[in-house]
Amino acid sequence: MGPRLRQLDRHAKLGLASDACHTQDTVNTAARMMTSCEPGRIHATAAFQELAPDAPWEHTGGVDVKGKGLMDTYTLAGLPS
Repeated sequence: MGPRLRQLDRHAKLGLASDACHTQDTVNTAARMMTSCEPGRIHATAAFQELAPDAPWEHTGGVDVKGKGLMDTYTLAGLPS
């Protein structure tokens, strides 16, 4: 884990999403990832997790996302709590 990631504010939230083309839907999905995660966490879609498969991801078991329904999502493990 890099030094910047170790310094992540305990109250910060980060949502990540990926798509073949960066559309408004991708931006909205990233925003939903951010609003549906706990403070101090990084929450990502399964599509984003596939871009960094070697990172220490924890499967959430699925999250009900407004406007999307149940989505397969991950949080980045190993962050200071």
